[in-house]
Amino acid sequence: MKTIVAVVADTHCGSEVGLMPPDQFQLDAEGFYNPSPQQKFLWQCWEESWLRVAKLRKRAKLIVVFNGDAIQGTDEKFMALVSKRTDEHDAIHIDCMEYALKTAGFNQSKGDELYYIRGTERHSEPGSAAEERIASDLGANKLAGRSSNMQIQLNVNGVIFDFMHKRIKRGTRWWTQDNALFYAAKDSYARIIDGDYQKPPFEVIYVGSHFHSWLPHQTHRGPKGNVTFAITPAFQLMTGYSIEVTKGLERATVGMMAYEVEGDGAWRVHEYIWEPNHIPVPSK
Repeated sequence: MKTIVAVVADTHCGSEVGLMPPDQFQLDAEGFYNPSPQQKFLWQCWEESWLRVAKLRKRAKLIVVFNGDAIQGTDEKFMALVSKRTDEHDAIHIDCMEYALKTAGFNQSKGDELYYIRGTERHSEPGSAAEERIASDLGANKLAGRSSNMQIQLNVNGVIFDFMHKRIKRGTRWWTQDNALFYAAKDSYARIIDGDYQKPPFEVIYVGSHFHSWLPHQTHRGPKGNVTFAITPAFQLMTGYSIEVTKGLERATVGMMAYEVEGDGAWRVHEYIWEPNHIPVPSK
């Protein structure tokens, strides 16, 4: 049976440049927060992404993986927040994910699965408590008794997916930006063979997030199997962190990925990518 693995990360709900629905948000103090035009653009990308997933998953099983940093959090160093209440960040994220799951036709009773990966504790509270709460509220599949985990491996029609929020950084030069992914794939291939972790012929895909800047997949193909590394885009617009990661030379990448895995293990990835123009260039 064909399976779609939809992977999204870094929504940073609660940030004024993070994802949220396009309507007014009712604050606990009885005021309202109105999403900015930038946030409404993010929502349009969110809607379009999940409509594409819905088309892709027809007559297929759906696995949804949220790969960390669901909320912005209320660390005292974080500025530009929708609210200083973490529970309101949780509520925004849950609203976004409930829309996504409904749009994609997600149905756990028919075998669909939802998994949550824990992100950066500075965002999600010590022990990733916020992501555990959110995952539990959304009814995520439990592993090791938890609704969220630091790392998850899934066998999808013989393809091994390995999800973790923080993984490989991109290179700092245009011509070296994907070197780290390529060499990580080559290194992992050697480790798998040396440790006899997977029986040949193996197909392993490592997925990371955190860096808010998408890169094309890099695959090492060897005589005993293939290893691929990937970094997801994000659903947060440019921040000081994004500038640090990209050295200010690129925009934060908005979007998500969906893997189409056939019953025989053949796979391909669909990448839903937007690169918003954050700073208007004045015309002469």
